[in-house]
This record gives sequence, structure tokens and C-alpha cells, in this order.
Amino acid sequence: MATSMTPSVNATVIARAAAALYGVQLGNANMGWALDAVNAPGGSVAGLIQTLFSRDFAGMTYAQVASVITTNVGITSGKADVDAYLAQVMTDAGRGNEG
Repeated sequence: MATSMTPSVNATVIARAAAALYGVQLGNANMGWALDAVNAPGGSVAGLIQTLFSRDFAGMTYAQVASVITTNVGITSGKADVDAYLAQVMTDAGRGNEG
């Protein structure tokens, strides 16, 4: 049962990450590319997200990334607190473990 659900779970996590990090809704082609990367030998959703994070957000502080995420998901009330929390979670995880 879990195996048959994995593709839809992976697609959901990828879609949510794309929305949070980039403010976009993936089309069929981009989702297909992402799922192919995840399903490749040694691939994983966390690995894909980490690769994208390391490539696209390396020049930003965790506070800046947190602000992008909260803005992209539409958080307005308590945004500063959520930004601080997300930045701390990323700090605690350490560089290379954000995905």
C-alpha cells in the first residue's frame, strides 16, 4: 500500500516545496523532471530539495530565506515570529541539511 502512494506523496511534497521556496505551481513537465530526479538511483525528495536550496539560496541568510518562504505561503500575521522560527530551524539543521 505505501509503495503505491509514494509517487503522490512525493509530488505533494515537491509541489509544496516549490510553492514555499519559489512561489510557483509546477506544471506537468517540471513535476515530471522533479519526480524523475527523486526516483533516480540514490534520489530522494530531501536530496532534491537540498540540491535546489544549496544552488539557489546559497547567497542568502537563513533569515532572508525564511522571509521568502513566509511571503510565498501567504503568512502575514505574526510573520516576524515565523521568520525567526524558520531561520532558527535552518540554523539548527546546519548548512547542507536544509532540505
